[in-house]
Amino acid sequence: IYPVSRALIGNRLASQLRFPESHLPNILFWYKVDQWQKRLRMKLSKNAEPTFATLLLVSAYDDAGISYRLPTDVYAERSNSW
Repeated sequence: IYPVSRALIGNRLASQLRFPESHLPNILFWYKVDQWQKRLRMKLSKNAEPTFATLLLVSAYDDAGISYRLPTDVYAERSNSW
């Protein structure tokens, strides 16, 4: 992701943010080609492209005992139980 981010925000800002150097030429072009190939493969394999609702459904971990509840205090020792 660093090479793509570097191409999008520019070398100067990426260097200030300490992104690793990238020596790949035309990274955005190759990224777009890669995304196009993935979309084409999805269409040819007749698989439905995942929708936002599907992604939300997959990310619901309540059945597995994982919750998205945040602590009530910055320090875990002071946090109240839900």
